[in-house]
Amino acid sequence: MTENQTANWQRLLGALLALLFFVLAAQMLFQPEDWYQGTPGVPETGPINVHFIRDIGAAFLMSCAAFTLFAIRKTPWEVVALGAIFPGIHGGIHAFGLLTGHSHASVAVDFFGVVVPGLLAVLLALLARHNQTKKGQK
Repeated sequence: MTENQTANWQRLLGALLALLFFVLAAQMLFQPEDWYQGTPGVPETGPINVHFIRDIGAAFLMSCAAFTLFAIRKTPWEVVALGAIFPGIHGGIHAFGLLTGHSHASVAVDFFGVVVPGLLAVLLALLARHNQTKKGQK
């Protein structure tokens, strides 16, 4: 794979993550009750807290912005890393829950819906750092 093909693949992954995070943010910010009722395992965590759901939506919106910037133009790796912080930590928390038997949703929902996007976000940040370091950029 050429360097240009690798960059395009990474930008495509960034765009897909941006889209996922946008959809989550929009639903959490504007339809928190629907998100709460429609997300497997969430109602079992306790009563709805609309303010808290919107706070999480704001974090996803920030990640969406960072990955959108990465997908549409050359950005410093630090932008991608900032976008990866919340989904990476969130995915780590869910991975820990899966490993310790404290998952509220199904294994598939937790793993593919939370852990994998978090891992992909962190991986993309690491790849962006590697690519910029390799090119001699700071």
